[in-house]
Amino acid sequence: MSGKGKGKGKGKKGKGKKKGGKKDDMELTVEEKFKKSLGEMQTYKLRLAEQQSLVRRSKSAREKLQSECNDLTSQIETERQMGLEVSGDLARQFKTLQEEKDTTIDLLHNENIRLGNELSKCRQLLADTIAEKDATIKSKNDEIAELENKLRTMEITYQTIFDTSLVNLQRSLAKAKEKWETDSLNVQESTKQALKEFGINFTEF
Repeated sequence: MSGKGKGKGKGKKGKGKKKGGKKDDMELTVEEKFKKSLGEMQTYKLRLAEQQSLVRRSKSAREKLQSECNDLTSQIETERQMGLEVSGDLARQFKTLQEEKDTTIDLLHNENIRLGNELSKCRQLLADTIAEKDATIKSKNDEIAELENKLRTMEITYQTIFDTSLVNLQRSLAKAKEKWETDSLNVQESTKQALKEFGINFTEF
């Protein structure tokens, strides 16, 4: 704007100086050009200073942004590393727990098989014991029944023997009594006869 004003002024002054002489017109024109150049240089300096200030601010902002970006990148990398470590730790823990679970399942499975085998053996042993007990009881019952039969047979036999012996004894006693009575009468008669021979009366006794 000031340049245009100066240009217009220069035109007016130039027209005026033409009336006075060419030398003054040339000196004023050079002066105005010099002033214009100084003005432009001052404007360039101001613009350059503004540009430099803007560049410094931009550089500072860029450096600050770069620093923040670096910090953020470092933080992200740290968090990523921590995440990887946590993820790796969780993966290891999960793997350990999985292995422990598999081991526990295998142990429980094997223990279940062992207990099942022991249970089968116990059931078989119990069945064998019950069968042996039943066989023993049956054998003992058979022996008892046989002994009872033998006892009944012996009882009947001994009863028969006893009854027969008793009858025979009674018969023997009856015969012995009869013989004794006969013998006693014979002895009495013999005694009477002997006493009579001696003159003794048997009835006195």
